[in-house]
Amino acid sequence: EFDEFSPYELLQHAGARVCRFPAFWEAVDEHFAQVERARGVSELQQQQHAAWKKVDKIRHAQDERISSLRTKEEEDRLRGEMLQFKMGEVDALLSLIRTGVDSGMDWEEL
Repeated sequence: EFDEFSPYELLQHAGARVCRFPAFWEAVDEHFAQVERARGVSELQQQQHAAWKKVDKIRHAQDERISSLRTKEEEDRLRGEMLQFKMGEVDALLSLIRTGVDSGMDWEEL
């Protein structure tokens, strides 16, 4: 890779690593080919970064969803346990309601 190109070797470049080409246009072509390759690599890195950012965003959303589902699962489990604990009272209440409905009671009276 080189930083600049010139058709002549300048004194300011004395002692620096110099890359010589048979023709000036070849140096120009090589320089711009390197610039294009670097730009391509940079664009690829940006695309990869954007893709990983999307993956991280999706992963974060999924983690939040899992957390909320686990919380809901725990709440539902506690409700189920409470229903099982109060099953006798629930059955008695349902029986009372059925008896009232069977005897023709109005819902307002129940």
